[in-house]
Amino acid sequence: MRLSKYPVNSKGLIGIDKSVAHLESLLKKESKKVRVIGIWGMGGIGKTTIAEEIFSQNHFEYEEDVKIDTPNRLSSDIERRIGRMKVLIVLDDVKDTDQLEMLFGTLDWFRSDSRIIVTTRDKQVLIANEADD
Repeated sequence: MRLSKYPVNSKGLIGIDKSVAHLESLLKKESKKVRVIGIWGMGGIGKTTIAEEIFSQNHFEYEEDVKIDTPNRLSSDIERRIGRMKVLIVLDDVKDTDQLEMLFGTLDWFRSDSRIIVTTRDKQVLIANEADD
């Protein structure tokens, strides 16, 4: 599912501003490779809401005009297109350590200024996929 480009109504959500500010600082860090940023914790604590807020505040800095409609693996055409673009990808509720590898194979073909945000309940998903932060 593609996240909306319209702002999330985060007014009244206590404590979200600090988390969003921290994640935005991680997005801005320079890197020689694509950065994978993880948000993990138990269900219902706002991981998805924070990811949506980050997306809505930052999507305009990235190229986002690729429609991806595949449950398993990206086609080689989409891989080539995304590999040339600065992209912001949000993967919500990742449960399996192999899901990122199944979707992307290796992250080497992403541009270094691209960012991937992963939300999960399982910290091992982030460890196995070598999340940067």
